[in-house]
Amino acid sequence: MKLTYISILRSLSILVVVFFHVYQYMYVPAHFPETVQMYHDAYFWFNQCVGINIAMPMFTLIAGFLFSYFYDKGKYQEFVPLIKKKAMRLLLPFFVFGILMMATTGVSFRPWELYTGGFAHLWYLSFLFWCFPLGWFIKKYMKSVNVQVFMLVVFLLGASQEKFLPMIMGIHNISKWFGWFMLGMLLSSYQTKIKKVISKYHLVTLLLIPFLLQTYFSPLEYGDQTWYSVFCVASFLVGILYIFANMGRHILRLCQPLVWLSKYSFGIYIFHNWVGPYMISSTAKRIFPLEDLAANHVVLFPFMLTLSVIFVSWCLSWALMQTKVGRMLIG
Repeated sequence: MKLTYISILRSLSILVVVFFHVYQYMYVPAHFPETVQMYHDAYFWFNQCVGINIAMPMFTLIAGFLFSYFYDKGKYQEFVPLIKKKAMRLLLPFFVFGILMMATTGVSFRPWELYTGGFAHLWYLSFLFWCFPLGWFIKKYMKSVNVQVFMLVVFLLGASQEKFLPMIMGIHNISKWFGWFMLGMLLSSYQTKIKKVISKYHLVTLLLIPFLLQTYFSPLEYGDQTWYSVFCVASFLVGILYIFANMGRHILRLCQPLVWLSKYSFGIYIFHNWVGPYMISSTAKRIFPLEDLAANHVVLFPFMLTLSVIFVSWCLSWALMQTKVGRMLIG
């Protein structure tokens, strides 16, 4: 039960990511041109400037948290086995599903372009691979707290800057995203001390406020961050992690469906932005009155569409995990 709250946060993060992409469909002119302005006015601010700015950093933070947690427990001590394991876990699915997506979504079929590591939403898989060797070197050779905090600040500042690394297998995303992975590493390594400080000085509210104020007075779209917005997000993530880590057992029991869903989060991430466009394609619009539903049910339609995408993505994940190959790819 020790990491139950981490599983809950992972499920919530992936659900927000799915909501982000599906609601984004609603105000992209190519999908529903007649109602694009209506949906833009209704959902753009929250969808582009709030939820996703927390969900993706949290998803990455959790990966770093778990890596550090298991490293401190004696796992991942050898570099080569770690690289082999993460290559199979992340790079293999990136290439397999990247090729399948190229072949089935109408984009130009150029699988050799996958070497950049930046294809559609699968960019995250290739990026995440590089976090583990970098995180391993930090855990192995940079044990000073001061050095680790300095590196964290540098990487978080990098999240607000332009990418400068070469586009080779996703390594170019390290400068903008590794800071969240490292934040998770430090929160895992020093969680007891951090929890004591937050509890002693009642800091949890102060940790949450900066992001809420920044989002209200100076909202920034996903991917368009400044140094202060990055640190507002970091503060908010620490506060949220503290709140969930201190949830009572009765609340954790109520959240068991999210714990169960967590083991399918990887598959849901891969499939959701693949099946979503099919569900609002021109073929789907000829079969179902999607445009009328979108025009007449501004609240219900995108919500039900999102639930449908989640359900189909889960079904595909569950079915794939019933096979040996599927468990190797997304298990």
